[in-house]
Amino acid sequence: MSLQPEGSIIELVEALGYTYLDDEIHAFAGDYFDVLMDGSTLIDAETMTLKKKHMSEEERAKQELIEKNKAEYKAKMKAEAEYKKQMEELSQKDRKVKQAEKNKDSKGNDIKFGANMVKFEPPAQQRGG
Repeated sequence: MSLQPEGSIIELVEALGYTYLDDEIHAFAGDYFDVLMDGSTLIDAETMTLKKKHMSEEERAKQELIEKNKAEYKAKMKAEAEYKKQMEELSQKDRKVKQAEKNKDSKGNDIKFGANMVKFEPPAQQRGG
């Protein structure tokens, strides 16, 4: 059972970056995998809508819950990535500010011990009883 005519599938495959080799073989010769992944995601989404039409109510509700959880997780990961990026930018700015500050010349401590030398003299003898 074919959902689309054969020609439109070939056009879709070629639009994703596959090149025609012969009637049965198409090869992906590009290095732009982001486009390929985006296309694959779109195809999966469209096939899922078709699958949902043939699911029971219970299966459809379960699938919708799974999709909702995936979307929430993806949004959470995106927010965390944005937060990390923002923290990295602030860190870079702090480093630039710190590098721009002029360091004060350090001044050594005055050493006072050992500077006053006193000749050792034994204690005077005591007289008496």
